[in-house]
Amino acid sequence: MTKKLTKITAEPGKQEIIIEREFDVPRELVFKAFTDPKLYVQWLGPRRLTMRLEKFEPRNGGSWRYISKDPEGNEFAFHGVNHEVLSPE
Repeated sequence: MTKKLTKITAEPGKQEIIIEREFDVPRELVFKAFTDPKLYVQWLGPRRLTMRLEKFEPRNGGSWRYISKDPEGNEFAFHGVNHEVLSPE
């Protein structure tokens, strides 16, 4: 089983949340999970939710938007911009 560590930082007064995850797998596989849309929807978010990608541009300046759906049919939308995408960072 792979080891993972998650650290979440949300500083008061700032409009950002920093999520750091550490996985015991090769960097190339983690990068692929962030840039391959088929893999992205499988691992991001809670397991009980399904995800639909509406926009997915894994490149510098590219944007993303996805909608998560719970078993009751409630939908939750998220969107943002990729500031920097460096292989295999």
